[in-house]
Amino acid sequence: MTVLECEPPVGLQRYEGWPGADGVVHISIFTSHEPSSLTAEIATREVAAGLRHLSKAMAADPRLGVLLDRYGVVREYVYVYDYGTGAVAVADASEDGTVTLR
Repeated sequence: MTVLECEPPVGLQRYEGWPGADGVVHISIFTSHEPSSLTAEIATREVAAGLRHLSKAMAADPRLGVLLDRYGVVREYVYVYDYGTGAVAVADASEDGTVTLR
């Protein structure tokens, strides 16, 4: 996984090399809020910031866009809480920033 070091961090990972891997890039936006304290407002704000960071990264280095075009990207984003030894998806987000808490 490659992580854009921003707040919130944005992860890009191409699923390849195991049964069921689809070969496309999956995008995760990470929260530092524990799931019990997460609200829809916080999630919406952080997802919007993560999507802005991704857009800025693509504008700063067009090769990122080329890679996403070449391999494809899942256009549904996952909002993730990383608790140190693993992570749990806490919401789904669409490309337009709409967030649905799980």
